[in-house]
Amino acid sequence: MIIPATDIQPGSSEAYDLCIIGSGPAGMTIALELKYSGLRICVLESGSEAAGERDDLGAIRSEGIEVRSDSRVRSIGGSSQTWSGFIAPLDEIDLKDRPGLHPGWPISHDELYSGSDEVGYRYKIPSRNRFGEPWSNNVEHHLPALPGVHGKIFKTQEPVTRFGRRYTHAFLSEGFDLVYGATVTSLELGPGQSELAHVVGANCATDSGTKIRIQAKRFVLATSAIEAIRILKNSGIPDNFGRLGRGFMNHPKGYIGRVTFNEPLPKSHDFFKVSDRGYTGYVGLRLSDEVQENEGLLNPYLRFEPSSIGTYPEAKQLSQTLRAFTASLRKRQFAAAGKHVAGLANLPGILQTVQRIAARLLSKRQKTFKWARVRCFMEMRPSDASYVTVLPEVADQLGTPIAFVKHDITDEDVRAVARLAEQARVALQAAGIGELTVEPDLAGLLRNDASHHLGGAAMGHDPQTSVVDTNLRVHSVDNLFLAGGMVFPTGGSANPTMTVIALSIRLARHLVPDMPRGKVVAARDRTDHAIVIGAGRRVREDVIPALEAIESIEIDKVYSTGLNAVFGELECYETASLESLTADQLQQATLIYIAVPPAQLERVLAQVTKSSVRHIALIIDTPAVDTPRIKSELAKFRQAVLGEDSVLLPWIDALPSEPVRAVRMQRSGYRYHAAALARALVGRGELAKIKATSGKRDNMTIAFADTATATIIGPRNYRTGTLELELNGGKVLSSELAAENPIRPLISGRLCVGFRCGSKEVHLTEQESALLGYFGAQDTVVTRMLDLKRVGLKRLIEATIRGETPYSHEFGLEDATMKW
Repeated sequence: MIIPATDIQPGSSEAYDLCIIGSGPAGMTIALELKYSGLRICVLESGSEAAGERDDLGAIRSEGIEVRSDSRVRSIGGSSQTWSGFIAPLDEIDLKDRPGLHPGWPISHDELYSGSDEVGYRYKIPSRNRFGEPWSNNVEHHLPALPGVHGKIFKTQEPVTRFGRRYTHAFLSEGFDLVYGATVTSLELGPGQSELAHVVGANCATDSGTKIRIQAKRFVLATSAIEAIRILKNSGIPDNFGRLGRGFMNHPKGYIGRVTFNEPLPKSHDFFKVSDRGYTGYVGLRLSDEVQENEGLLNPYLRFEPSSIGTYPEAKQLSQTLRAFTASLRKRQFAAAGKHVAGLANLPGILQTVQRIAARLLSKRQKTFKWARVRCFMEMRPSDASYVTVLPEVADQLGTPIAFVKHDITDEDVRAVARLAEQARVALQAAGIGELTVEPDLAGLLRNDASHHLGGAAMGHDPQTSVVDTNLRVHSVDNLFLAGGMVFPTGGSANPTMTVIALSIRLARHLVPDMPRGKVVAARDRTDHAIVIGAGRRVREDVIPALEAIESIEIDKVYSTGLNAVFGELECYETASLESLTADQLQQATLIYIAVPPAQLERVLAQVTKSSVRHIALIIDTPAVDTPRIKSELAKFRQAVLGEDSVLLPWIDALPSEPVRAVRMQRSGYRYHAAALARALVGRGELAKIKATSGKRDNMTIAFADTATATIIGPRNYRTGTLELELNGGKVLSSELAAENPIRPLISGRLCVGFRCGSKEVHLTEQESALLGYFGAQDTVVTRMLDLKRVGLKRLIEATIRGETPYSHEFGLEDATMKW
């Protein structure tokens, strides 16, 4: 369940098998990998769904390289909210013992990445073998051999996986909980069963200032490196050898020069942004292993950024001010927002913003590039001189000492960059590619935070030189594990997210060595077999949960365009390509649900109807699409239904019997879904026919054939939107709980079990209550509209299986083609 921490009563006993602190890529991966383990799991997150709402708790002080104020995010999904999607594994040399530089990792490259090679695609992380391949369809632009320099392949997710947006749907059932707005201030130590310390609880502060305590048998601290070390130090975790916080690292970055190409290079060159089977990517340059080992050098890398954009410092400052201003408004901190108003009147920043937009548009139109900026990401040698600690005399608003970070680049770090730049210059010149020039003050240009905060709690065998063991358990505590960049013994120069996810998969497999594929559920009498086509948000959040909640249905397979996975309540569904769908599989199916973009619908239907589908009921997701080909394909199925779940929202049954003469939806519905809901509310058992419409887009009035009307005002915002229904007798029903005649949810424990409107009550089935997830006392039929639509979808699927047509394709076309 997704539970706001403010709804947990102080002093209540919340006990779990495993408590994970942090919901970023590390914490979320561990939770999802253990979803079907049978463990009661709780993920604690300081922030909420909106990025930036709790960033005021991240205030720190830093010395040397200044830690950027926006480098850490408190929100569901953590650092993935600001991640640019760059992916690369560490090089094998990064894990080696390098005398004079670093001790290396206590595990091998295979041990580190074998788990992500197998299941990393669940998080859109490719296996290692994808980083040794040439780019597809780009044979003519491969790099030539460059003596002393190796190409380093990076891939980029597009779109970037925001872990909060993509995976929170998995937290639906009780016992697999995500508690947000819960800021862990300390871990409470108690007696264990050995001489080691033992964590008995996580002490949290909520947004309202109340204190709660979460108990668990085992804990995983999966926050940022800086926050993890702050929590450990504020908790008094035994640090017998003074290693906690030492060896903090980053990837200091900067533009260090320019490369001018002898012949303009096309956009499709390996140096630049190249498409590669579901990703984009580029090749950077690093020193060969031989040069690094012979000369005792670290492993930085260079990348070439072809651009006429340039640098616009005033525009950047204006952008940061605007983000701070909007974050303050979201939190209703109007005094804080007022302090940023003057900064918004930054005329140079406005002019530079316009210039930057124009430069970016020009750059996108270019097909070849004559020159590129040279950007470097450094490897920092782990050193005790770089560390994280806390300042007992300086506390945040929760009374918790803040972190102090000291780290800076050294001559040794810079020497590796200078050597790489020189070797690259010689190699590029010898290959006839171009001339690389470097600015003189490398140290000054590179002293910038890359937000890749690593180390401080390094992994190792020896407690005298490390903080966690090879299974990521804190040496001095018997039930506390760390997950994330803080355990890196060395940092290399690759973006760390792939390695963080690989470590998290490895830790999950250690915590539960024999992971089942799905939950153990009672045997069902399944008479219907469903095929799902699509693996996007709609499928993840609604279709799979709704199908799983229907006991007569077996989900045979989920198909998508690429290797993917969908975390359902009962199991993780590994997807297959639609081309692999066979006639035998179609013969067994009784239901197909298609949820793909409208532009793909014709192609998908054509693929499915290569075999006979006369026995199959089809549900197509909204919006409805109209072409002669689609109409022809739909006629081949037993029946074709539009997946418009708004017409079967469960609270509609609780309304009085009087007809509805006016529906007023104030920011409480999205266009054609709102029109469909209005049809259901006015028709009450038989969908109302539309007579006329007026207005457009976000201010639409619909006149129905029986004189009833609906007014739909947008844009949709379920948090603040309202819904009013005026009955023929003049009574007004409202979604607002404080109204005279509210549509009131019935709450039992943490579940909604039904609805009441006046003296009339309706009740949900046990499966339907579970489909809604956590339901708070302040939740309404509008604030929980999306979850209620999931119950509506379950009912729509059940009706379709019975041979009914809850919402026709023709109705959907009428809704979708209004003047929205």
